[in-house]
Amino acid sequence: MRYISVNEYGHFNYHDAEIKKMTIQDHTLTWILSELNATKENSQNDYPEDMCIKECVLLFENFRVEEIVFSALATFDVNNRIIESVQARKAESSEIDGIIESMMNSYNRIQGFEEQPVLNDGRHVVCFEIDSTHGYFDLTISMTTFVAQWDEYSKKAWYEENRWKNRDK
Repeated sequence: MRYISVNEYGHFNYHDAEIKKMTIQDHTLTWILSELNATKENSQNDYPEDMCIKECVLLFENFRVEEIVFSALATFDVNNRIIESVQARKAESSEIDGIIESMMNSYNRIQGFEEQPVLNDGRHVVCFEIDSTHGYFDLTISMTTFVAQWDEYSKKAWYEENRWKNRDK
């Protein structure tokens, strides 16, 4: 790969990145993403603005799922009365493998990202907000090393376009 970024998980904008493929092998979680943006702070981005990566391979080496929390949900009628509501729910440890396996064969889009404090043993921790065929949830994982690899940029990040930058003016 032409570009390789190590432990710079905070120098990407994940919003709307699609997980095209997901595999686990040798304690490494691999995601192939489209529409991931490298921020201008990323060591591999020499452009003056955030850039969209055509296709990126993310490696979470020695990964561990720390928790999965399904989001609360409320459905309202036209009069703004609650029809149905579901409380946020933390997945049981016995469910986690099944949830991860179901992600491998379904649609998954990243809606948000949050960097967490490093654990006492030095493991990096990140939380992804995932919109999946199987629900909307926060996936918190830890890893020893995060590697992002890609060959080319496709364009400026969508939010770098003038029509979006000048929207609030």
